[in-house]
Amino acid sequence: MPDAKPVTTASIVAPPKGPTARYGEYLLSYQDCRQCHGKNLSGGMPGQLPPLGPDLGVIKEWSLAQFVATMRTGVDPGGHQLSEQMPWRPIGRMGDDELAAMYQYLAQLPPS
Repeated sequence: MPDAKPVTTASIVAPPKGPTARYGEYLLSYQDCRQCHGKNLSGGMPGQLPPLGPDLGVIKEWSLAQFVATMRTGVDPGGHQLSEQMPWRPIGRMGDDELAAMYQYLAQLPPS
């Protein structure tokens, strides 16, 4: 393998675990959600590698219970099946605090 500099040499410290937007941002980064849903989570853009995920701003219209149910069943509040490319199954196995944290972060995103 070629010799390359690491992306960062800094210490990465997770925020305290809990149902907070700060912890949710950490989890979304750890899960690499921006890879499909775009830099601002406002949807993938043509030209990026597929799959192109939708705008996650839609979650603002959902309740926490609806978000958790969607991640655990793969069916959104409108009755639509999530794509099999979306890793909803492993995300759905997260605990209630982790899912609440992700919801808190997504619910406070600025409008896209």
